[in-house]
Amino acid sequence: MSLLSGFLPARRPAAAELVAVVEAAIPEAKRLQKKLEAAGIPVVLGGKECCSSGGCAPKAAIMVPREAIPQVQAVLQDEWESNLQREKHCDPDLLAKVKAAQETVSDHPACPACGHVGPLDRGACGDCGLFLG
Repeated sequence: MSLLSGFLPARRPAAAELVAVVEAAIPEAKRLQKKLEAAGIPVVLGGKECCSSGGCAPKAAIMVPREAIPQVQAVLQDEWESNLQREKHCDPDLLAKVKAAQETVSDHPACPACGHVGPLDRGACGDCGLFLG
């Protein structure tokens, strides 16, 4: 089966037009694939060789056309917020702060854990230390 077989021939992008937006264990990747496809986002599962040590579990990359990235972000944001709201110990004030920070236009990322907007410190949030890459 081709990597691009999930697309209709008229909508099949060139492999170079696809970008990996999430890498996850295969069951989680398949769950996300179904969720994104239900939202009308074309998805291809891709992968790469396991690490050389052989100790890691197989993973799959969720690949979408570059122009679908904002839609993917919205679906994942909705899922994240739904998961937080199910938690009984979720602080509504912190959630509101994080949401407001994410909507703020800035050159720096908003931390999804504490809402801090500012430069990263060696890849981590400058306030709470969450590693953001």
